[in-house]
Amino acid sequence: MILLTLVCGSARAGNVADSSTPVLDGPVNAITVDAQGRTYLGGQFTVSGPRLGSGALFTTSSDTPAPGFPDVNGAVLTSVSDGAGGQFIGGDFTFVGGLARARLAHIRADHSVDPDWNPGAKSSVRALALSGGSLFVAGDFSGTNAVGTATRFRLAKVSSTGTGAVDPDWAPTANGPVRALAVSGGSVFVGGFFPNVNGDSPPLLAKISATGTGATDPTWTGAVTGSNVDALAVSGNNLFVGGFFSKVGAVARNNLAKVDATGTGDADATWAPDPQGEVHSLVVSGTDLFVGGDFGQVSGATHSGLAKVPTTGNGAADTTWVPALPGSVSALAVSGGDLVVGGNFGQLNGTDRPFLGAVATAGAGSLSGWQPAPNGLVDTIATSGADVFVGGFFSSAGPAQVAHSGLIRLKPDGTIDGAWAPQIQGSVSALALDGPNLFVGGSFVKVNGITRVELAKLSIADGSLDATWDPGATDEVRALAVSGSSLFVGGGFAGAGSIGGANRDRLAKLDTSSGAVDPWDAAVVGTEVDALAISGNQLIVGGNFFGVGGMARNHLAKVSIATPATLDASWDPHPSAPVNALLVSGSSVFAGGNFAGTIGTQPRGRIAKLSTTGNGDADPWSSNATGPVFALAQRGDDLYVGGGFTQIGTQPSAQPRNQLARVSATTGAVDAGFVPAGNTHGGFPLAIGLPGDRLVIGGSFGNIGALSTSGYALFNFVSPVATLTAPADGARFRVGQVVNAQYSCTDDGAVTCAGNVPNGTAIDTGAAGAKTFTVTATDTAGNSDTKSVGYTVDGSAPAISIAVPPDGA
Repeated sequence: MILLTLVCGSARAGNVADSSTPVLDGPVNAITVDAQGRTYLGGQFTVSGPRLGSGALFTTSSDTPAPGFPDVNGAVLTSVSDGAGGQFIGGDFTFVGGLARARLAHIRADHSVDPDWNPGAKSSVRALALSGGSLFVAGDFSGTNAVGTATRFRLAKVSSTGTGAVDPDWAPTANGPVRALAVSGGSVFVGGFFPNVNGDSPPLLAKISATGTGATDPTWTGAVTGSNVDALAVSGNNLFVGGFFSKVGAVARNNLAKVDATGTGDADATWAPDPQGEVHSLVVSGTDLFVGGDFGQVSGATHSGLAKVPTTGNGAADTTWVPALPGSVSALAVSGGDLVVGGNFGQLNGTDRPFLGAVATAGAGSLSGWQPAPNGLVDTIATSGADVFVGGFFSSAGPAQVAHSGLIRLKPDGTIDGAWAPQIQGSVSALALDGPNLFVGGSFVKVNGITRVELAKLSIADGSLDATWDPGATDEVRALAVSGSSLFVGGGFAGAGSIGGANRDRLAKLDTSSGAVDPWDAAVVGTEVDALAISGNQLIVGGNFFGVGGMARNHLAKVSIATPATLDASWDPHPSAPVNALLVSGSSVFAGGNFAGTIGTQPRGRIAKLSTTGNGDADPWSSNATGPVFALAQRGDDLYVGGGFTQIGTQPSAQPRNQLARVSATTGAVDAGFVPAGNTHGGFPLAIGLPGDRLVIGGSFGNIGALSTSGYALFNFVSPVATLTAPADGARFRVGQVVNAQYSCTDDGAVTCAGNVPNGTAIDTGAAGAKTFTVTATDTAGNSDTKSVGYTVDGSAPAISIAVPPDGA
């Protein structure tokens, strides 16, 4: 939550985020822009890397993801090889490769998205199983239009070819979420959190027909007692079941069991590996079963997150195969002699392997040198020959990633300034510029290897740390504002020695040169200060509090900048809930938060425009949001708003906007021309910056519309320029005359340049008539410029007759 100051100008952004920007592995909490148009981003990230989306294709011999794989704009939770070098994927995404795909997609062997196959699901898809020409689908979807236009309850069967048509007859009903599927012959095994399938017991595990209506097998009653079944694997007549449970039928089995896939589904009387923790993934390889989950022991011996057990005998874990994994395993797959392991972990066998790695299936489970290093969770792995498809909720992977530490700077052209690289040990929550200096607040303990607790002062020239400025704070710093030689600091600190050795509650005034704490003391009573804004000689304070300066003040107050801190006794808008963002604009202040009902005496929803004078009552300006507002920034009459809303504006002219909107700072009207689709996969925009001709959004989101992105997104306001030199407008040419096209495209970033024919090659003069030649320049943000000229091709050469003088006269 950060103060974002007014930026003058009139440029406006397009609706499409720039797809050429790198992505980060964590949220951006704060943004500020310096006088040179450079943008500072602070947050909780550690690396940047090329954009991948949430799916990537590797081989176990290469750390580098295969190029050209389509961008998936949300979590991939399950996948299965299509048997022809491609993959079916399911999860929480809405676009794949720029095509609308609701939680189900087919990616072909050439990395293209199947243009026809598009059944769609209206809620999360968590398990897939392919059998012949049918794909079985399971998850959270339920009711009408659950899959395609069919009514289904957490289970569906679709064609693996054509359009992915839903089987009209197969419609079993699970009355709770389904997490696992396995197909064997004419049967489908189903595991999850449900009490029953088709109304038939037992809970958590069922066997249904793969054909007809999907009827439950009445003789198979492998009842599971526990919380859930997460994983299933079939081998011959055996079904291996993993999850979090204590019994199968009448037999005690902790979290892993082998049951008869035929007959009545009885648990094997002797096979009992007994993992001491939840099992999330299973894969059979020959006579071995590899087990992944959250456990620390299997068969009474130490096996951290991974184990190999025989499929026969008593199932005692292999005591020689002991790869160590501190964390959780969500996905397993065998590729040649390697076991590919994905989940939520940082190391394998004591070596850095974030979220993904491989160990040998034989021997002691030695670690592979393969280090793809995705920057987020891995939930599914599908192997096909040498190919390894990996899905989850990440945005980048591979050796092209660059280490950062909570603070980066973008150059005016939007690229990351690799030469400016301060190191923050912790997270950044607030930024404020003061000439050549950048003040940094957050929750950190070291900067550039030197102890700095929650507060630091850096040079914008080289990122070096001020060696003497070191007030320190006892709790997170969440807001900063500079006025003259003073730095105002807001956060959660309180009590004796809470900042610079002084007793200050949630708000303090420091000297920008020495870091000394001023006698100024606003005495904030509450949880925290989240936002600060300077208005002349006054400081406007927002956050989660109920008292300031000894008087009642709910979430918003105004105090003097000068010492002592004098509360404005008449200015009291008293919003009903915390204020997260403040923006001073002339004699007004925009306030964003989670308040509803009234602010001052006016009804306002989560955003309001208040007078900085008088009693602070709300302006007639109104642009209500349906969810919390976390970020504000202004350019001219354009007010950019970011938060957790799905609609903004005043009825009856309110407009649907998903977490991002542009409204008039004068009237509050929603700009109909800015509809960037916003984030649909968790998290929120938390900060906004307006450098030069760009818009930068920072936050915890996973996508902006069709584009997967994490940490931040950049919108380019400037369109490229197309220049067309030849053919000239109005030119005439003979049939068959060779005339080469001459054109070019320019932009401040990457640009594509397309004409009727490639530049430097012959234009169309093959037939007589009027012709048009067009060239279009398109940048990565979707902005474009088109130039067209008309020319004529004559049918034949003209005839010339000379009467006088005669030839030879």
